[in-house]
Amino acid sequence: MEPTEHTSNAELLSSFAGKPAAELIVRDHPSLISLAHASFDELQRYRGVGKSKAAAIRAAFLLAQRLGREALPESPSWIRPSGLPPFSATSSGPWRPSSSTPCYSTAGGG
Repeated sequence: MEPTEHTSNAELLSSFAGKPAAELIVRDHPSLISLAHASFDELQRYRGVGKSKAAAIRAAFLLAQRLGREALPESPSWIRPSGLPPFSATSSGPWRPSSSTPCYSTAGGG
């Protein structure tokens, strides 16, 4: 199998668990979020999935989580130039800068 963008989740999972087990797992976990929450023990309940295959599936999701954390840019830090008033509460919601308080992001862009 050559992975492509159009490969189904079951086809990708079959490289870890074999086709019959992959089809059952995807039937019970139709979304990747659901599958990502499947425990090591739960995965081993599928016929043909032992410790090794369950560990490989869990490892794939852990790697994907780490990739997501690395790929997301850091949250911007908001700074307020000295001498300007601090953030104020508004009746329309949580703490926000007042309309006269300029804020600048330390994140790049522009």
